[in-house]
Amino acid sequence: MIRDLILKNRSYRRYYEERNIGTVILKELVDLARLSPNGKNIQALRYMIFNDRNINEIIFKNLFWAGYLKDWNGPRKGERPSAYIIMLKDTKLMDTGSEDEGIASQSILLGAVEKKLGGCIIRHINRKELRTSLNISDRYEIKLVIALGYPKEEVVIEEIGQEDDIKYYRDENFIHHVPKRRLEDVLLRINDDYEIVKANPNDKDKVITLINKTTKDLLSRKINQWEYPCNENEIEDDIKNGNLYVLKLNGTIIGTFGLKSIIEYFGINIDTSKTLYLYRIALDPDYQGRKIGAKIITFCKKYCSSNNKIIYLDCWSGNKALRNFYSSQGMEYAGDFKEKDYSVSVFKL
Repeated sequence: MIRDLILKNRSYRRYYEERNIGTVILKELVDLARLSPNGKNIQALRYMIFNDRNINEIIFKNLFWAGYLKDWNGPRKGERPSAYIIMLKDTKLMDTGSEDEGIASQSILLGAVEKKLGGCIIRHINRKELRTSLNISDRYEIKLVIALGYPKEEVVIEEIGQEDDIKYYRDENFIHHVPKRRLEDVLLRINDDYEIVKANPNDKDKVITLINKTTKDLLSRKINQWEYPCNENEIEDDIKNGNLYVLKLNGTIIGTFGLKSIIEYFGINIDTSKTLYLYRIALDPDYQGRKIGAKIITFCKKYCSSNNKIIYLDCWSGNKALRNFYSSQGMEYAGDFKEKDYSVSVFKL
């Protein structure tokens, strides 16, 4: 099944280097690329194949690996690729765009998976040095390098959480995790209608259910953001005081948050007449990955601008993904502060 091949076709970066890949196999993979569709049938792509250890070492030195893994400089000896395919473009032929490269690369990697191999498409390359080292003619533009080998690592796909963090990562067991949006999140609906309004008493039970559902999801991922179950009296008071908001999608509550005035905040010098506290942002796990959290932040930014207010918010300091999300939304990090037996990270909007 093609779906099984696609699921197995991950970006592998650690291999059993001692297992060789024959030239015949490399030619078969290039042939799959040759037979694949391409723009205007120009067929401008060219390929170079390598499985010699000495040349492999030259290629490896000119590649940059895994941009999201900041503390990892690439596979160590013994875990490096057994072969490479360099994809080039003949500059004397018409340029049909980068789509051809993607189609050809996918064909090569699907063929590799079928042969129990794995690979990784690499575009971050020291092209000048690689061209010189391999004596590649200026006629051919180096587009990318496909590293190939027998995979030595496990790669798992998981759903993106409410923080909308798309960065892949490795856990303590060196298992590589790749967050993916759900099918429902990438299928656009032209009639989706989002609105943010203050909660009313009739919303209480739905909000409580939503917060508890979100909390259980966070706890299942070892994120200790809130206590479970939530304090129902606090929710009721927030609604009565006009501090609770709900985000609705086509009339259904899928998110909630609180926004209220504060007189003190972790000892930070604040102007109480202008400062608001944004808290308890909860998004239904079934709708995460649609950048709904960003809609709430955008709403709060507009509120600040219209009412000349400053907003503070915080999260458990161990929730790295949420901290990164807040930073990506243009929030200013104000520091970490102790609270009871844990610490929180504070941000300013």
